[in-house]
This record gives sequence, C-alpha cells and structure tokens, in this order.
Amino acid sequence: MRIVLVNPPSPWLIEPNQFPPLHLMYLGTVLQKGHDIKICDMEESLPKADAYGFSATTPQYPYALDLAKNIKEYKVVGGAHASAIPIECGNDFDAVVVGEAELLINNIFNQKSKGIVRCPNPNHLQIPKVNRSLVNIHNYNYPIGKDMIPATTIITARGCPFSCAFCSEPKQVRFHPLNTVLEEIKEIHELGFEGILFLDDIFTINTERCIRISKECKKYRIKYRCYARPYLKEDLIQKMAENGCVEIGMGIESASQRILNLNQKGTTVENNRKTIELCKKYGIAVNAFIMIGLPGETRETVEETKKFILETKPEKFGYSVFMPYPGSPIYNNPEKFNIKIHPLNYRKMWTKGRKGEYECFVETEELTRSEIITLHENVYKELSEQLNWRRDWSK
Repeated sequence: MRIVLVNPPSPWLIEPNQFPPLHLMYLGTVLQKGHDIKICDMEESLPKADAYGFSATTPQYPYALDLAKNIKEYKVVGGAHASAIPIECGNDFDAVVVGEAELLINNIFNQKSKGIVRCPNPNHLQIPKVNRSLVNIHNYNYPIGKDMIPATTIITARGCPFSCAFCSEPKQVRFHPLNTVLEEIKEIHELGFEGILFLDDIFTINTERCIRISKECKKYRIKYRCYARPYLKEDLIQKMAENGCVEIGMGIESASQRILNLNQKGTTVENNRKTIELCKKYGIAVNAFIMIGLPGETRETVEETKKFILETKPEKFGYSVFMPYPGSPIYNNPEKFNIKIHPLNYRKMWTKGRKGEYECFVETEELTRSEIITLHENVYKELSEQLNWRRDWSK
C-alpha cells in the first residue's frame, strides 16, 4: 500500500523548514516494513496514494482539513489536536488516532480502522530508532548558539511529569534506549551536522543520563541545545557546558510568582533568575520563553516580566501570547482559573509567529483581548530594542 504521511502547512511560521517532522518519521519507520511511504511536509498539494495519514496541532488542523476534503481514499488524523478532542475530528476523517501510534499504526492502515482509535503509548523498548532517510534531512537546519551552528533534531525521551495549567496533562516519562540515542548521535555526525537540538520536554530530568549523552556529543565535537526546567544545579550546568551545551531553552513564563503559582508551574522567580545567571557563568546561551495573557495577568505582572528580562538579559527570548489549547486544564476549566475564553479560530491559535499577526482569545480579570495584544507588541518592541536582541546573530 502506498501511504502518504502529512504534516500540514504552518503559514504563520517565519521559517518553516527548521525542524524535520520527526513525529511522522517515527510512524514511517514502522510502516515502511510493509508499505511504500512518502512524507509530505507542509506541502500545499498531495500526491496520489492508497491512504493518507495526517498529524496536526490545533493551528494546523484547518490546513489538514483543506488538504483532506477532496481525498476519497482512506484517511486518518492524529497528533495533538486529534488526541485532545477526537470527537470533533470524527466527521472529517475515517479514523481518529488518540495518543502515540507506533504500536497500532500498521493495524490501523491494514484494517482501515474506523472511528476513534485509542493507542497505548509505547514503552521505552518499543520506541523504534527513527529512519532519517525518509526525508531529505539536509533541507532542514536550526542554527544554535551564538555561532549559529547548523543543527538537526533528536528525541531521547517522551513525556513530561509536570502539570502546568496551560499545557496538556502530565505523561509518564519514557526514555529511549540509551544505545539507540548514542547510535543516533553518531549517525547525525556522519550526516555532517555539527549541532543537535534535543527536543525532549526536559532533557535534564535524569542527571546521569544527561551527562552521558552530553559526553557522547563531545566525542563527536557536536554542540547542542536542549530544553530544561530552571532548577539546574551548578555542577550539572558546568558539565553540560564542558561537553558541548551551547544553549538552553527554558520556560520562564512570568516573573510574577502569583501567576506561576496560579498556573501550576511549580517554579519560582528566584530559581529562574539563579539558573539564568549560572548558565551565563559557564557560557551557555539562554533562550527564555515568556508568555502574556495567562490567568491572573495584569498590567503590573506584564511589567514585572519585562523588568525581569531586562535585568537578567538572556541571549534570546521567545514572547508568546497565551493560547487555551484543547486538553489543557485552563481550556477544560476556565472558571477555575478566572479567565474568559472567546470563540476560537484555530488558524490563528499559534503562540509564536509573524509580527503583527498575533491574535488573542482570552481575557483575564483585568485585561481585555485587545489590551493583551497591544501590551505584547509594545513589550516585545521594547525588549528587542533595549537588549539589542540578536544584534550579533545572523537572524
């Protein structure tokens, strides 16, 4: 059977070809043993096939529908949006896949399953080694660190045990087999990449494993970027720096402790500040992710967050407008968080994208939708100007 796996367009992205679609590549790795597989990544038209598999986030879902509406062959949808609200997707696709599909994806296509298919998540031994030849891996490049080192992506663990109210429900962390991870690092080196972006929700969640993987990067002179919670001990930061870590992305979200507590972040402003300082001490660039419009947001808390960024001076920052994504605690219980959710336009439900095109679908007790957008634009402009953001970066 010829199967086309589809990552729908994401037209809000400034640079869409930075990350290869690893989620589809994992499924393709499983399916290729019995089928002819083609991956279409953010393409506006699809080739002929016997069956189609779509994976979509919430803002991608309308674009998946655009592509799927004229397809008469068997078609399946999965991904974050379908997993959060599968009933909504049932009228547009033959089957809706909930969860990680590696264990059932062959059965789904072979049997042409109908309706909602709930998939058990694979354990650490059932996660395959991804086949990077399913796409032209060199068409993708995400530059990391101050030297803009060309990097590709890798996942070493799935799941996050924490319960942030703006995110999906916590999932058990499952580590990919260490030997598989080490093989992938060697493979990436042989492909000619000098950098790696680890896409794990929290790369540092297991200190010993983090250090072991870091040492493997150093072995091949690979630099890397990862994501971490801002609760890193100094000795770990030092070891990461010594073994190739050049950049860490961390969710700061807000510099208001009240907002962090209300949104179940489980972090403190003090630790956020300390971790940024320690990363700077050892030469690791920090990409601080902050957000506007969370439950509890006021003009005062926006100012607190702006002041925090100006004082800590991270090398990079990402400033997002909060989106109430389906499946998140805030989406499910807005009254509990004292926030009003307006009718959602999925096409506009991205958190980071083209300047001047942001929309907001919530209002807090003190800020309207339009006020949140205006504050976002003004604060972003001020932070960018005062920090000379990316002055020494190529983009």
